[in-house]
Amino acid sequence: MIETMVDLGEPVEEDKVLARVHSVDRTGVASQEIRAKMSGLLAARHFPGLVKAGDCAGVVAVEV
Repeated sequence: MIETMVDLGEPVEEDKVLARVHSVDRTGVASQEIRAKMSGLLAARHFPGLVKAGDCAGVVAVEV
């Protein structure tokens, strides 16, 4: 299950946590953090809450 940490259109700095992924099968395991690889604006994010390997969790765009 994905927990989003940034709203759409919000500025994002490199290495900021965009989301956390919680295992629904292993409830005692720590969540995995998804961090921004660049600075920009959050243009898209995953919806609804369940996320699988290979799904797009978010898109960071750069204003031009």
